Amino acid sequence: MSKPTSNTSIIDQKDVKKTFVLIAKNWYWFVLFLGLSIGASVFYLYRATNFYGASAKVLIKPQKNAITDALSASLAGGGPSKDEIANEIEVLSSSSLINEVVSKLNLDVSYFIEGRLKTGEIYQGRPFLVDGKIIDWTYYGVPFYLTVVSAEKYRLNINIEGKKYSGVHKFGEPVVNDKFSLIITNDTTIINKKSVTSINETKYLFRFNERNSLVKRYQQGIQLSMDAEATVINLFIEDQVPEKAVNFIKTLTETYIANSVSVQKEINENTLSFIDSQLKDIEDILNGVESNLEQFQRQKTTMNPENEQGVLLQQKVGFENEQARLTMQLRSVDYLYEQLTSGSDATSFSPSMMGDSPDPSQGAAFVELSALQQRKTNLLFSNTPNSPVVKEIDAQISIARQNLISGVMNMRRNLVVKINSLSSQLGPISGRHESNALYHERIGEH
Repeated sequence: MSKPTSNTSIIDQKDVKKTFVLIAKNWYWFVLFLGLSIGASVFYLYRATNFYGASAKVLIKPQKNAITDALSASLAGGGPSKDEIANEIEVLSSSSLINEVVSKLNLDVSYFIEGRLKTGEIYQGRPFLVDGKIIDWTYYGVPFYLTVVSAEKYRLNINIEGKKYSGVHKFGEPVVNDKFSLIITNDTTIINKKSVTSINETKYLFRFNERNSLVKRYQQGIQLSMDAEATVINLFIEDQVPEKAVNFIKTLTETYIANSVSVQKEINENTLSFIDSQLKDIEDILNGVESNLEQFQRQKTTMNPENEQGVLLQQKVGFENEQARLTMQLRSVDYLYEQLTSGSDATSFSPSMMGDSPDPSQGAAFVELSALQQRKTNLLFSNTPNSPVVKEIDAQISIARQNLISGVMNMRRNLVVKINSLSSQLGPISGRHESNALYHERIGEH
């Protein structure tokens, strides 16, 4: 029997030859497809939007106010806690702060140049500026096409849902209808008689941005993180225009710092106002004490300090000094009580006003109330007063305030008891001293 022949060749040489022949005959198709692929890639890369990033760092310092300054070094010292930095991150990304930045940078209107293949945004060197307001909200985001007709005039074209608007207007002339109102002013250094022949071939367009949507977009776009090695907040944002990204980060940090300084200034002014009022009361009390001391010194030069009248006078001056000190402390406690019951911010006064050595628990209660109120302030930057998280803080503030009011009332009661006790002791002493003084006057007359 003959053995069957086996074909060990995987690819037949004839098939390979046929393939090369086929390619040689249709080479132009391969070149065409290759060229189309390369062209499509280049076109995509040209049309693709480029984003540029800008970053910054903000150093967070511990907040100093009348409360922290009045506490021990262990409480007031050191850097800010993670909670404080987290609160500052909330402030930096708050809608109110970003809204303020958008207003300063005039980002409500975006400007573009329309090219044959790509429409690019322009931020600096804009040939005209738009100031206006959208009346019909459907016109937000709609392109307003502008063509420069001359150094004084332009043509405005709008096409929305099949409705067209076209008109020639003068730069600086109000354009008002039931859909929008605007004024377009030209930059004469860019649009003038010499450049108008080249500029009128350029297709400009601008869009009005809805403010709330714009603020939310920046809130979502900005990246904030806490530095692992320092009390620093890292800021980063991307934008199609590098200059706009840089200006936004710069303005955001400057506005944040300015607002922080303003808040600290307000706290210091409230504290100084209280100190000024207290100094006036202290001056009146010291004037009275000084008058008593002068009287004592005059009488001491004419009498023996060992006799009863000298001893009584010394006791009287001592009681009056202590009574003046306690009265001053009572006034401070009354001021704190008024502030707490009126709902004022706890950062405007200090627990040191409660006495020379305030109860540590009361000092801690002041710190807790101040921290809660600061947290509420930060939350209100990005939340409404009726939001659940703000209502929860309000409940905690109410409890902390009630605890402080109870402590202040107890302290006030104790001070009143001490002052009344001194008054009861001072009465007989004053009476005896006046009787002895009258007796010595009569002896002197005789």
